[in-house]
Amino acid sequence: MPSESEILTALFAAAMGDSEGNSSTFWLDFLDLLAQSSHAESAMLQIQWRSGSPVLWQVGANWSAPDLATIVRMRAGRVYSTTDLPAAAISGSDAPGRAVRALKVIIGQEGVALLMLQREGADFRATDASRLSSLVPYIGPALKGWKELEQSRSIAALDRHICRALGAGWIIFSQSGKVQQMAPGMADRLATAAGVYLRADRRLFAPDDNAAEALRRGIAAATLHEGEAQFVELSRRPVVQMVIRAESLAGEPVLVGRLRQSLATRDIPEAQLASRFGLSRSEARLAAHLCDGFSLRDAGQALGWTLETTRSCSKQIYAKTGANGQTAVLRRILLDIVWVAQMD
Repeated sequence: MPSESEILTALFAAAMGDSEGNSSTFWLDFLDLLAQSSHAESAMLQIQWRSGSPVLWQVGANWSAPDLATIVRMRAGRVYSTTDLPAAAISGSDAPGRAVRALKVIIGQEGVALLMLQREGADFRATDASRLSSLVPYIGPALKGWKELEQSRSIAALDRHICRALGAGWIIFSQSGKVQQMAPGMADRLATAAGVYLRADRRLFAPDDNAAEALRRGIAAATLHEGEAQFVELSRRPVVQMVIRAESLAGEPVLVGRLRQSLATRDIPEAQLASRFGLSRSEARLAAHLCDGFSLRDAGQALGWTLETTRSCSKQIYAKTGANGQTAVLRRILLDIVWVAQMD
């Protein structure tokens, strides 16, 4: 039978989740241990936020929780028994013959949670029901911490999306040049864009001799000249550059590499460009080529158009974007918010 310490460990493991922010499995594991230790047939945790949709995790047989009106009347921190709750609040007309224990928890200013155990037949013994009482000091802080982590991870995911959209990323090196951490997806992006790979020994490998030497010199100089930025060019087509500098991360001396990859306007969804600038699909395709450095003639050839058609289309782009020429179109599009729009 799970011990109290095992249940608390499972509770805080659920509050932490994993590196990807997945927590549902951990909460179900916690409920399963709690049900085993209290000889319950099912266990349920329901969270009602002051704003947003409720969250529910349940193991064992399906059954209904008390309605919101009943939960509001319950006192936080008290373990309720079957006789303390109205039968209709437990599980409708099937309530007779069921034993329950329920604990209401206030989650800071954000909401309220209800933790419930249930089984058929005989009531819970005092030692079984005491499992809920032992959780009173812990479950509120655990749920509050879980909510704060969920919010922080959502914000971090937004930051990652914007960084990717702008071609930016980061790498944390040890002072000896080994990769300790990378921005999510950075290894694949480096391999695809610059032909730079992360080896099994956690060092970056650049097949291009110039890039390899620039990387080696950059890491060595950043280590030697603390605080001075060292610029490294990893690729010219597309342009992938990194600035490396010795910094302190959580008190640990490391090298921080900040990367920027040149972006192709043609990678922005055609419909998104067209909608943002009031262009037709064909005008959006031409505008993207112009922003990527194509001349009118080269853009027309790439699109399979005649030069006359290309010139006519470019004039429509100038008129619709309020630009007076190709340079102005580039400035208008390349500096626009369209680059960080949601593309998923």
